[in-house]
Order: sequence, then structure tokens, then C-alpha cells
Amino acid sequence: MPNSGWHRLDIVALLPDLFWADIVPPTSVEFPAGWSYLPQRFWIALPAFFIMSASLCAGRLALRGLDLFDKTEILTSLALASSLGLSICSVTTLILGLIGLLDQVLFCAMLCIVLVIEGTLIWRTRTAFYKVSSSSRKKERDKTKFSNRLLSVVCLAGCGMFLGVMLLGAMLPSTDFDVKEYHLQGPKEFFLAGQILFLPHNVYTSFPFLTEMLSLCGMVVVNDWQLGALVGKCVLMCFAPITALGIFAITIRIADKPAAWLAALFYLSTPWVTRISIIAYTEGALCCYAIITLLAIFVMKAQSRSQTNNWSLVVGLLAGSSVATKYPGLLLVAMPAGIVVLHHVLTEQDRKWSRVWKVVGLFSLGVLLTFGPWMAKNLEETGNPVYPLLYSVFGGTDWNAELQQKWKDGHPPLGIKNGFRKLFTDIPANLLDVSVKSDWQSPLLFAFAPLAFFVIKNRNLILWAAGHVLWMGIVWYIFTHRIDRFWLPLLPGVSVLAAIGYRHLWNMTFEDPQGSPLLRLNGIVLPISVLGAILFNFGFVTSPLVGNNSFLLDLNKAREVATTPSIALIESLKLERARVLFVGEAQVFDAHFDHLYNTVFDVSLFEQLCAQKTGQDEWELLPEEEILQNFNLAGITHVFVNWNEIVRYRTTYRYTNFVTPERLQQSVALGILKPMSLDPRLIYRAWNTNEGGGGVDESWKLEIDRWGPSLKKNFAGTDVMIQYEMFEVPLKKL
Repeated sequence: MPNSGWHRLDIVALLPDLFWADIVPPTSVEFPAGWSYLPQRFWIALPAFFIMSASLCAGRLALRGLDLFDKTEILTSLALASSLGLSICSVTTLILGLIGLLDQVLFCAMLCIVLVIEGTLIWRTRTAFYKVSSSSRKKERDKTKFSNRLLSVVCLAGCGMFLGVMLLGAMLPSTDFDVKEYHLQGPKEFFLAGQILFLPHNVYTSFPFLTEMLSLCGMVVVNDWQLGALVGKCVLMCFAPITALGIFAITIRIADKPAAWLAALFYLSTPWVTRISIIAYTEGALCCYAIITLLAIFVMKAQSRSQTNNWSLVVGLLAGSSVATKYPGLLLVAMPAGIVVLHHVLTEQDRKWSRVWKVVGLFSLGVLLTFGPWMAKNLEETGNPVYPLLYSVFGGTDWNAELQQKWKDGHPPLGIKNGFRKLFTDIPANLLDVSVKSDWQSPLLFAFAPLAFFVIKNRNLILWAAGHVLWMGIVWYIFTHRIDRFWLPLLPGVSVLAAIGYRHLWNMTFEDPQGSPLLRLNGIVLPISVLGAILFNFGFVTSPLVGNNSFLLDLNKAREVATTPSIALIESLKLERARVLFVGEAQVFDAHFDHLYNTVFDVSLFEQLCAQKTGQDEWELLPEEEILQNFNLAGITHVFVNWNEIVRYRTTYRYTNFVTPERLQQSVALGILKPMSLDPRLIYRAWNTNEGGGGVDESWKLEIDRWGPSLKKNFAGTDVMIQYEMFEVPLKKL
């Protein structure tokens, strides 16, 4: 059974309707959509193109500085330069943000300077470049068969179709929880503060934030957090084509150009890639730095001994960028890359230990240059370079043993937690989930990838790619809590193997003209199966199942639709000079009003303002006058409680037992809070599914009956759950 409850045959039946909707988007008075709204996206795409172009130029300048720019073919150089450039842009944004220089004029000037410098260098070398490229293209045309050229055109068109969907999806306001809680909320808070600060109420913002810094850069360039978030999403979407470039460059080293084109198409047509590209997740960047690091290793191993030093630095920069994207990058990319670099230099002829130390030192320097700033930031702010991890070793400001235990319980490494026996018995089910059952997986990848092992030519390189995939899977399986998108960094490597496997099967079909009829039948079945899978995937990624697919919806309406319901409710009240304290709610990115909040893994602000903790689940309530004074000193005018989120947390990650319906009622009785009258159509949800509104989950019902029975009530003859409550805070003379 697929994850969403849909069967793939349901999608096949809907393909004609989905394709027609792609050409003629459905529209209505309430939801205006169509190609006429495409120009609205111009002011998102233009600054995103500006940032991406400058980042590419920064990466090219870095390669020039290391004397590596012209040491590889153009596509490899482009993949390396663009990924390095985005990392440079991210680190630069971090450094400028830490010293309080998030200034629009400064950022635009710096980006323009990089463009001008690289543009000047390109102009100076244009004659030599055209001579070389034109002659190489002529030789290539002479050697390339018509069928291969046709395949490249078809694959390029297919890649363009999926990239177009990704671009339009990236320009839509986000509807994802994690994005609104921290991926974009953190950059928004930094932008509004004019500086990157420690945010004790949002622990996630102390993670390495490589991709989030690109969103912050977008906000600074357009001087607007809401528009800038969409600009940042467009920049992050560019990791998909960069990854495809890396896949192409690796595959062409192992096989041939047709296989390389297929590998790029296999990757970009995988629905997972569209999903992580239209949502501001970090996995798109992690996939990119994982495969580009492998590409840099391939290049390094093929270079002369004199060039190994600089290439080891590049490998370190890319590996460090993976860790700067997300902590798991340390295990997924940086550690194995370091081992490979060490092994490479140790196995050289006439090995000298001085050279070994130099190469390893340059690799380590690269990691420190891209990941080190995040460790330094955390060390300065919390005393823990990898906050909130390794609390038992380094400790951490604003963190304690109780929060650490909650964090560990919410993010357990299942391979370690479940024990040795469970580790092996779970393998078949998890392998099926990854390769077949995942809603957003492509049937092309794991169908053809095993065939790559039958290829004899360049077998060592194939084993390197396979080892890359295997290691990604092992790390996900043992050291993470096995969220599905955490295994996505293995997709680029599987795409390489799948294309090589497909190409091998194709060659087997036609290498013997007198082969069996069944074998020759492959010449028809193979392209039809690939075309069918590509068309299915395209229909799927333009459906609502992959995410927000309102690609041509009026952007003003899109913002309205994407707004978190609780935020929309508060904004409809049109409060003046309000500062709202959120209890339970953490999806606050859409809020245009002043507010305070905390995530589930941080200390509850409501608890801090109202009580002093005396033990495990024990509090001493502060005097009413002091509580009211705390609210007034914090400037809080209203308190909004999202019981949906609180109950959800209580049945998953846990939530502080201080916050209960009875506690809020007690606050009202003490005169600390005054209830506000809200539209009952918005604050209630049906208790049972047959009464509309989706109903309340059975686990929630049990928790409410045990912990907060007053959240269930009868309204207009129907059982309902209270979703939201809002209170005013009386003003006290200080």
C-alpha cells in the first residue's frame, strides 16, 4: 500500500486530466489561475537568477584561485563551481549576519562585484574558449551517431519539463510545517533583527544553516522577508540541476554520453526530487554535495600527483558543505570522503609522510572553512560547537538534561535503539519501503540499478558508485530515526547505477543482430517502459500528491491559501499594537504581527512567565500580580493556544505538563487572562469523522479523555474538539 493511500493505477487513470490541467490550469472566481499570472513570478525569478549567477561566478573564481578551473571538462567545472559558489554565498551571508551587516546595498554590491570580475575574466579568454569549444564540438559531431544525438535532445527536453515544474513550485509560498517553523522562520527572524542572533526559543536555528542562509540572502537582496523567502526557495531549487550535472559528469566517466543523459533524466524525473525542490528542505542540497563530493574525488584520483593537494582542498570544501547543510552530512559525506583522501595519498608510490600530512591537512582545512563557522557560532553562543548534540560532552547554554532526553526520545537512531536482532529482521521491510513502496520513488531507479553490476568496463568506478549508495543506506538505517527523506542522498548514486544498467541492457539487445526474438523485443519494450515511467512521473509531480501544485495561481491568493490557519485567524481580528504569545503553535512564518513563540523542544515561554519549576512535573505558581507583571514587561497583549498542536505533541514528542486546559481556566479565574470570543466555525473541529472536518484521531481522543476532557464539548448538537483559544492580557500599571 502506498504511503498516501493512493494506488499508482489511480494516477494512471488520471493522467489525461492532469496533463490537460498543466496546459489549461483550472481557475475560478475564488481561485484565479492561468498563464496570465506567470509575469507575477518575474520579480521572484530575477533576483534568484542574480544570486545564482553571482554564486556560480564565485565558485569559478575559487577554482581559478586554486588553478583548477581549466583542469576538467566544462560540465564538471560547472557542477563544481556552482556548488562551491552556493556554499561561499552561504558562508559569506553567515559572517556578514553575525557582525550585523545584513544590508541590501552591501549584498547587491558584493554580488555585482563578483559578477563583474568573473565576467571580465571570461571576456578576456573568450577567443581561446570559442576556438577550443568549436573544434571539440565538431569532432564530437563527427563521432556521434544520430540516435545518440536524438537521445540527448529527448533527455534534455525531459529534464527541462521537470525543472520547469520545480521552478514554478519553488515560487509558491510554502505550506510545509518544518519550513514555517524554522527553515524560513529562522532567516525571517535574522532579517527582521538585522543580525544573526542566538534564538533560545527555536533550537533548530542553531543547526548548520547552509541552505537557510541562501534564503536569508534572498530576503536581504529584495529587502523583504516574504518575497525574499520565495527568492531563496528558487535558489535552493537550483541544487536539483547542479546535482544532475554532477550525475552526468560521473556517469560519462564510467559509461558514455547516452548513459549520462539518461542518468540526469532518471534523477530529475524522480518525484522525490521535485518534492524536495519545491519545499525549502535541506535534502536537495545534501544530495548535491554528496554526489559533487564524489565527483571531486573521481577527478582527484584521475589527476597528476602535483595537483592532488588542491583537489583534496576542494573535496574538503564540498564535504564540509554537506555538514554545513545538515549534521548527518558528517557521517554521510565528510567522514568517508576523508577516509578516501587518506587512502589515496597513502597508496601513492614513493609515499612521504610530509605529503600525507599536507594532503590530509588541506582536506581538513576545506571542511573547517565551510563547516567551521557554524561550530564557531555555536561555541560562542552556547559553549557547544555542535549544539544541541553531544550535550553530555559539551553541555549547552539554554539546554538541560530534561530537554536533551526529550530530544533523544524524539530523534532516536533506530538501528542502535532497536537492538542487534531487530537491525537485521527489519532490513527487508525497509528495503521495500525505500525502493518500491515510497510514494515519490521512481520505478526506473531500482529496476535498472542492479544491472550495473554486470558491466565489466570501468568496474572499479561502478563499485565506487555502489559503495557510495551502500554507505548512504547504512548510515540512514543505523544512525537516524529513518524518516523517509533522510535516505534521499542515495538517489543520485542510484540514478548513476540505473542509467549504466539500462545502457548495458540496451547494448546487449543490439550487440548481436542474430540474437533471440525475445532479446530483440527489448529494443521496443525498454524505450516504451522508460517513456511510460517518465510520463507517469510527470503527471504525478503535477498532482497535489507531491506538494502544493498551484503553479499558476494568483500569487496574492496563493499567499492567502498558504497562510497557517491560526495565523489567518489572528490576522482576521485586525488587532492593533498587539504582541501575541503562542502556546503550542510554532508555524509562525506567515505572521505579520509581533509575536513570541517556542518550539516543542524548547522551554515553554508560558511556563516561564507563570511558574517556577520545583521538580519533575512540579511547579510553584507565581503570585497573580507577578505573572501579570511578567506578561506586561514582555509586552504580551494576547495569548493564543493551539490545542491541535499540543495534543499532537503529547502523543508524539511530549509537551510540558504545565500547559493544560485547566491551567488556562485557572489563569482566567485569577484574572491573568480574559477569554476572547472567536468564530465557532474556526475554533471547533468535528469529534467524529462522519460529522465532517476529518474528525479527531483515535490516539488524540484517548489523550484528551485522560488529560484534558474539557477540550471536548457539544456544540449545536454535535461533539466537537476545541482547536484554538485566545485570551487578552489585562494591562497593569508598572
